[in-house]
Amino acid sequence: MIANGLVSSGALPDEPLSPGAERLGTTVLMEGVYSSADKADFVVCRTQKDLDEAILKFGITQKKSITADFNSGVVCLGFLGKRSTGGYGLKARAAYYLPRGASGDGQGVLSLLREDGLNPENLPLANLEEGDALVVLKETCPPKDAMLAQVITSPFIILYLKVKNPANVYVSMIGCGGGK
Repeated sequence: MIANGLVSSGALPDEPLSPGAERLGTTVLMEGVYSSADKADFVVCRTQKDLDEAILKFGITQKKSITADFNSGVVCLGFLGKRSTGGYGLKARAAYYLPRGASGDGQGVLSLLREDGLNPENLPLANLEEGDALVVLKETCPPKDAMLAQVITSPFIILYLKVKNPANVYVSMIGCGGGK
């Protein structure tokens, strides 16, 4: 199992991170509010065995069998960490890939983020290189005036990225009210 972890904040580069960047489609395989993740985490699974182990490790007990075509993509598990009430969740906002051997006439990730209505200045971005993928997750939060159940939750999302054997998969997490 490859756990890339959360991408730390850093200075925004002046130039696009890479020409030739592409948008990736994502498929939500499962989402829920009960896992054993105490803190925010991100895991990339490249085999069914890795996925089964991650589901067990993070205490995902929903009764649904998850399988994926690992010959054509990877499965990513995003965890928000513990919350003291209901009403929180994670949504996939966008995903990008920097192809190996990309030509210089394409768009960089920064341009694609802006086109997709995201503010790159508010996102912690990785030092992406050719062959890397970036997933942008958005925390969903309850309205400020909502009456909420007082229950410990630990929201998660499981995504399939159709990208064959990326070198690394990074995540940028947008918190409530940030980054668009």
